[in-house]
Amino acid sequence: MKQANFRYYKKNKLGKNGGVPIAVFVLVIATIFLCSYALFTFYTSGQRVNAETNDFAFIDIEYKTSLTEIYLSNIVGKVSLVSNTEEEFLANFNKELLLYKVNGEYELAEMKQFEDKLVLENIMLENNIFAVDIEINLNSYDENSGTYIERTFVKTFNANRI
Repeated sequence: MKQANFRYYKKNKLGKNGGVPIAVFVLVIATIFLCSYALFTFYTSGQRVNAETNDFAFIDIEYKTSLTEIYLSNIVGKVSLVSNTEEEFLANFNKELLLYKVNGEYELAEMKQFEDKLVLENIMLENNIFAVDIEINLNSYDENSGTYIERTFVKTFNANRI
């Protein structure tokens, strides 16, 4: 008697002809379609991102921006510790800037602008904190793509004297 009940259960579970119900078949097909569509979308969007970020000019301008910020942060931080007035700060800044020259040239050509752009009007000393306003122009050109980028770097650096 247990064998007859098992056959009845198996036949009703799989459907009238012993196959899989149509709803399960549709669910499997829809899942395969959605997974394929998602993989195709990820693959094609990945190519566009790589094509846009491989341009040398964009990478170079980001590199120059980062270096400019690092160099200026270091110089302002060092100079603020040994300066008591804005005039001393400017003189010490120019001395520290000379340390970044190798064979008479700056590693970053745009650093030459620091000499001209940093004037007393851009330096403030208030409550033992130096505030230095810097604005320089950075540019990059990629010969392969013909892309030219010009960026104005503007930042206020603050450094404690103590």
